[in-house]
Amino acid sequence: MAKRKTLFDDKSTEISELIYVIKHDIAELNNDISNLQTFVKQRRSNNARATKGKRGSELNEHNDNVVVLLQSKLANTSMGFKEVLEIRTQVQKHHLDVDADSVEHESVKRSF
Repeated sequence: MAKRKTLFDDKSTEISELIYVIKHDIAELNNDISNLQTFVKQRRSNNARATKGKRGSELNEHNDNVVVLLQSKLANTSMGFKEVLEIRTQVQKHHLDVDADSVEHESVKRSF
């Protein structure tokens, strides 16, 4: 039987390592954004005491918007990564099923 080349013919160990690294990086980014959010809240408290008025309010709003934007971007990236992993898993299962069917078909042909 001829070897098949598929979209996901890859080395499982390397892919697993990359998946681990990406998941770890996403977790670190999430933690960093959480720390940034804490920093922004502390800074807002300090700014509220030190400055009043429109400038301080605009700065706080800008900082809050940056944190929300980063959270949103990371969430979208995480969901995209999850979808890619799910599709890859489905394709691998499909190829295993097709390969199993081919092997079964070949053994039936040989028995006759």
